[in-house]
Amino acid sequence: NQQYYKQKFDANRQDRYYNVGDLVLKRFSTFPSKLAALYSHPMIVIEQQHPTYFIQDQNDQQIYRVHVSQLRPCKV
Repeated sequence: NQQYYKQKFDANRQDRYYNVGDLVLKRFSTFPSKLAALYSHPMIVIEQQHPTYFIQDQNDQQIYRVHVSQLRPCKV
């Protein structure tokens, strides 16, 4: 039964891939309040090792290592 539901779920599931140079939003790990932002400002993908990505903050040049599930595409 569980395998049946897994197959149904996986039928429409698509993995997300980002290329080097793409702009992404990083999900915050903690939220100070209900009205706080869920995602950061745009950051640049500098290295891809799917499912782990290295992204760089444009403001302070800090590099973060994050899982693909914590990223969203930035639509500018």
